[in-house]
Amino acid sequence: MDDDGRGAEAPRRVAWKVVAAVAAAVAVMVMVVAATAIVTNHLAHDDRDSATSSSPTSSPIASTVVCSAWHRPTNRVAPIAAGDLTVDLTRPGEDTQSLTAGDLKLTTSFTWDQAFSGEGRSLGVAATDLTGKLIVSHLYQIWSGPTEQFAGDTGFTGLVYVNNPVSGSEMQFICKAS
Repeated sequence: MDDDGRGAEAPRRVAWKVVAAVAAAVAVMVMVVAATAIVTNHLAHDDRDSATSSSPTSSPIASTVVCSAWHRPTNRVAPIAAGDLTVDLTRPGEDTQSLTAGDLKLTTSFTWDQAFSGEGRSLGVAATDLTGKLIVSHLYQIWSGPTEQFAGDTGFTGLVYVNNPVSGSEMQFICKAS
């Protein structure tokens, strides 16, 4: 036993306090590195997220996406045009539009968050029945321009078929950048 009566426990407590202090310092450094990475990522996306970016390396950003829909009550009739939804990609904020195609509904939901969240622009496209029950949804993150996602240049047209599970009717839709 030591002279102060505490035995060998005192050096162990000191060692654990040192370990805890080192662990706290490492945790702070990890948080600083993570915050730096987030800021760097946000700044790197800043040029790509600007509709007016003139950087020679950035892809051109289309100003609109047009989603066109067709409907047919059965697969024995030709599709009938239901209309278009035009989404303006140049205005920050939120824009939700819908159209009805027979007993199905097509909805676009555009969001451009310019806050520090780094989320950028996104376009959600959803098909529901008339009660609002979701049948299918697609989310497009738009960083460098929707022309890459809506081009249909690799044998894939981007045409989506949606069937109402109750009535069997069909909606077809496609979204293209312009």
